Amino acid sequence: IYRPEPGRNDPAPLASVTLPHEPFRSAGMILPWGATEPRFYVGMKTGVHTCAGAVYDARGNEVWLDEKNGPYPRPAGVLDLQRGTLIVDDHGKHLLYDAEGGKRMIAHGWGHSIPGRGDGAKYALPIIGPFGTDGATRIAMSPGLEALEILDASGSRLARTPYGGIYEREWCGSAVARIRSIGTSEWDLGMLAKDGIFHCADLTTGQTRWSFDTKVESAYPARVASGDIDGDGRDNFVTGLSDGQLLPLDERDGKSSVLCRTELGAAIRDGIMAHLDD
Repeated sequence: IYRPEPGRNDPAPLASVTLPHEPFRSAGMILPWGATEPRFYVGMKTGVHTCAGAVYDARGNEVWLDEKNGPYPRPAGVLDLQRGTLIVDDHGKHLLYDAEGGKRMIAHGWGHSIPGRGDGAKYALPIIGPFGTDGATRIAMSPGLEALEILDASGSRLARTPYGGIYEREWCGSAVARIRSIGTSEWDLGMLAKDGIFHCADLTTGQTRWSFDTKVESAYPARVASGDIDGDGRDNFVTGLSDGQLLPLDERDGKSSVLCRTELGAAIRDGIMAHLDD
């Protein structure tokens, strides 16, 4: 665990942690939270299809360890940065964790142990933000197998939109944006599926508002980012294609609009957006 120091390129580590299991390849991201002292969550692999998860403090001390569940195959989501609460999708089981590691299963994909919650998103990426009315917290469980699911902060389902097939949105990238008119409180989820179709869905209803065919099968999986590229006050979606195109998308009159196409000469899988001149 390192803490960056101004003017120093080789900061000394604050602490080292020997994990009880191998960090999972796609869910091994470390998530910091805490107002005074950061804590870190890491997902681990314990077997072919079994996972674990743990939280450590800045000194490397274990805060809690769950040997039975961890994020698979996508990273966990942080529900509350100050309190350290998490949501994890473990093979379609959706789990809420409190700051001490206590967990509550709110959905069980393809199962009946949670009534009415076996047909939602599986293998999903939790995206958390103020996407509800008056800034209420919402959880977008996307993209995953079978469906897009919108939850409130307690994990209750508000909307579910099934895909055309179980694997239609498998491993596709996604990001949330305000891509409609300036000043709107409406949020949308952009998703690039592996067949090259980009979908924009309303984050209140989960319904697809428009789709755009890139005509290029997606690098597997491709990342989607969002931000205001053209300076008009509205967000844009940005993604990379497997043929080397960097593709920023806008919206005009409720339909997709391509801002430009930039050739980078190699397949693009990951990309981020940042404001560099402040």
